[in-house]
Amino acid sequence: MLEQLWDTARTRSRHQLTLFRWAISPYYEVEMTHASAEQHAVVLRQRFDFAAAHRLHSPTMSEAENAAFFGKCNNPSGHGHNYQLEPTVRIPAMELGRFNAQLAIQQAVNTTLIEVLDHKFLNTDCDWFNQDQGGVIPSVENITRVCFEQLAPAIRSIGHGAELVSMQAWETEKTSAIYPA
Repeated sequence: MLEQLWDTARTRSRHQLTLFRWAISPYYEVEMTHASAEQHAVVLRQRFDFAAAHRLHSPTMSEAENAAFFGKCNNPSGHGHNYQLEPTVRIPAMELGRFNAQLAIQQAVNTTLIEVLDHKFLNTDCDWFNQDQGGVIPSVENITRVCFEQLAPAIRSIGHGAELVSMQAWETEKTSAIYPA
């Protein structure tokens, strides 16, 4: 259906069509790009939610330095957020209809990320952020990067030329990060 919409928009426009985005819901978008006369790609974006707690704290800084640098986010008991993740996945248009891309992406995200992160204290319950085990500070920037790095192989394993293009994570409605930037 997306290719039909593309062709209709292309024939009715006086300008060259290079991108067509369809927001199916506030949480799911499909986008088609045109790289050349023979090559179409479809980009899928879907948002996923998880709740987690974390503490922003660097072992290389003193308690006072951590408190001054991270403020209330350095609370020793941690604090929580309702996070949103939005992976952007590109698939060759010719692969559409050969598999259920939305379902495959959902399964990869749920298995690789949501089951690991949801309702956890990230600093201790998730090795990716456990600094005693070589993890990184669970800031929104690091969460976004780590989620991209963890999900990319799972998306590739779907096959059909599926590729993770980027990851966006929201810590709050006002605070998010995109990787790669």
